[in-house]
Amino acid sequence: MFKYENSEEEKSYGEQNSGNWWKYAEKSIPSSAFILSIILYSDATTTDTLGKNSLHPIYLSLGNIPT
Repeated sequence: MFKYENSEEEKSYGEQNSGNWWKYAEKSIPSSAFILSIILYSDATTTDTLGKNSLHPIYLSLGNIPT
C-alpha cells in the first residue's frame, strides 16, 4: 500500500506495471519495444539437520508475468 504524504489519499499497487514509473517508461520507448522486469533474489537454505551447511540459491523471476 502506498500512501501519499500530507494527504489522505491512498493508492494501492498490486503489480509492478500499476505504478506511475511504468506508465512513464512505456510512453518514452518506441511502440514496438517492451519493458522486461527481471527480479533476482536469494534465500539461504540449510542442507543438513544440524544447520552447519547452507546454500544460497539465486532465483530469477520475470515481473511481467501476473500472479
